[in-house]
Amino acid sequence: METKHPLAIWRKSQAKPLSQYDLGPLIGVSRWMVNAIETGRRQPSRDLIAAISKLTDGKVGFDQFVPEEDRSKESERAA
Repeated sequence: METKHPLAIWRKSQAKPLSQYDLGPLIGVSRWMVNAIETGRRQPSRDLIAAISKLTDGKVGFDQFVPEEDRSKESERAA
């Protein structure tokens, strides 16, 4: 069974579902990049994660893109 990426789930759950082509310009990337993010071939930059989080009202954000062990390292660096 294929697990859908949280961004794909959010995109398809809208009142008017968004295609990857529709979503790209809303976050400043191409349809190809949306596909690459959703399939795990590319990791978005922090700025792109922020744009996605803003668009989705925080439903898809940092936690969905950065593994928990990396989040722990970030917290240690900030301290």
